[in-house]
Order: sequence, then structure tokens, then C-alpha cells
Amino acid sequence: DCESVQLSICLPLFAKMLQKSDLSNDMKMKISAMIEPLTELAIGEEINTRARSEAASSLFWIIYQHQNEKEKECLSKIALQESIIPGVLNRLDSIDKTKAEFYEENVDAIRNSLSLFALMGSAAGCRGLSSTKVSDDIAKSLVELTLFGKTVIPFGFQKQLSFQSSSHIQTVLQLVAASAYSTMISCDTGGPFWRQRILHMALKAATQAVSANSSSIDDSSFWGHLALVTHIAIKVKTYTLSDTVM
Repeated sequence: DCESVQLSICLPLFAKMLQKSDLSNDMKMKISAMIEPLTELAIGEEINTRARSEAASSLFWIIYQHQNEKEKECLSKIALQESIIPGVLNRLDSIDKTKAEFYEENVDAIRNSLSLFALMGSAAGCRGLSSTKVSDDIAKSLVELTLFGKTVIPFGFQKQLSFQSSSHIQTVLQLVAASAYSTMISCDTGGPFWRQRILHMALKAATQAVSANSSSIDDSSFWGHLALVTHIAIKVKTYTLSDTVM
């Protein structure tokens, strides 16, 4: 439609401007007000894929490069608290309540939201500073969703996000979470240390989980573990990982 065409033209230009520009603090304050509407566009189902992708790219560059130095908390929390996490929770609830023909639609929506969840983690990791904990918390949540199908949601929610209530597609959702984690470690922007940190965390969690449940690991956990380790093996050179987690 007309709106999608306009967004497909304007958002790439906006994302490119954010990538190249050195903005004043006043401009950064104004741009920070765009976090929520950009998030809605990035996970929206009414616009085309390119427009959603460019909205997500704009969010990445705002969080990575254009946060006002006076901000005490990472701007990614706005996107997470207002749109991304509630969207995942609503879709999980819909999976339990709707008919089989809507499973694919709901899983696709969860996939899009978790991909954006991972992108927020990448942007926060690249920025560092006050955003470091946000990046670590996102990575931890994605790893736990992949390995166990559940995690306690950070960022003020303090409630459990669980795939286990939807046992018939639990394995699918754990693989979706693994793919989102792969998106996070695929980011080659910023220094290497934030990626090394979340890689060590993931491998340590996987190793401990296998050691604790070696005799009773179920199918969904098996595929979750396999997916996590495979994504890491594909994305990362093994010599960057210490012997303690290999």
C-alpha cells in the first residue's frame, strides 16, 4: 500500500543518516522519542518486510550511537518494555487459545519479536557503558529459552516467559530462540569483548545443563542444546573461546 511504499523510501534514508551522522545532544533527545513508534513499525504486520527491516536498523543505530549522555538507562528498555516483550507474551497466549491454522502466524510473530529482542541486545552490547547489563540480560534470556524453553523476563517484568505451556510446538519455539541468539552474535559492529562475554555465558550454561541432566534430557532440550552449539560453531572461530568452556 501507499504507506508501506513511503516508509520503504524514507526509512532507509533515515537509517543511513543515523549511521553516518554525529548528532548533537539536543537532536539525540528528539530522536529518542522515536524509539516506541519505530519499534511498532519493526514488529508491525501491516507494512512490508523492507520497511520493518529499516525500522529495526534505525533502532539499532539510535541505541548504539545516538543515546544522550545524560540518559541513565539504555533506550532499548523502552522498546523492550512497551512493545517487544508484551508482543511475545500475547502471541504465546494466542497459541494456547487459537486453532491450529493460526500456529504459523503466531510463531512468525514470535520469531520477528525475538529477532528484534536480539537486535536490541546487539545494539546495547556495541554501545557498552550503561547498556552492558541490558545486552547481558537479553543474551541470558535467549539462551535460557533455547536450552530450557523458559526464562524469567528481566526489565521490570519479573514473570516467567515459557514455551512449555505449548508443548506441541515447544521445540519449534526453542529453535526460534536459538536463531535469535545467533542473530545477536552475528553482529560485527562494536568491539569483540561483548560478544566474547555472551558466548562464554552461553557455552557455560549449555555445558552445565548437559552435565546436570545427562541421563534425562528430553527431545526439546536436546534440539535446543544442539541448535545453540551449532549456531555458535558456525558463527564463531573456536580459537576465540577459552579452554574452560570448550
